[in-house]
Amino acid sequence: MKPFVTLIVSSLLGIASTYPTRCPSRPRPSPNVNITVAYDEIYSDPSTPLTSVACSNGENGLKSKGYTTLSEVPSFPYLAASPFADWNSTEYASSDGFVVGKEALDDLTEGKAEEVGVVDVEWQNVDVWRCGGYDDKK
Repeated sequence: MKPFVTLIVSSLLGIASTYPTRCPSRPRPSPNVNITVAYDEIYSDPSTPLTSVACSNGENGLKSKGYTTLSEVPSFPYLAASPFADWNSTEYASSDGFVVGKEALDDLTEGKAEEVGVVDVEWQNVDVWRCGGYDDKK
């Protein structure tokens, strides 16, 4: 099973639920947080340009890492979008949940993404290297 990388921020998240954990994690001082995960087909299309998602520009954007489409991010299709706390921030509004591509939600729900639509999950921050995160292409 593959890890998820957030689209909106430069940190990575391990997302787990009642299904197997995607990323091993180290103990953290703060507890895991319960949120929802839904899907949107835009995150399933490998040719989606990063300019059509909020993570594209700014110093912390994925374009600054050298990527131009979703499929160029090494963890595609396991990408999760989360609202920014503020533009170009590395902080995210985690209580609002995540949006992933259909294939990723199918993987979390054993092929039931269309049936369930939204799932409750538990997440926590983990280090980039634990999730097979992206490297700067520059």
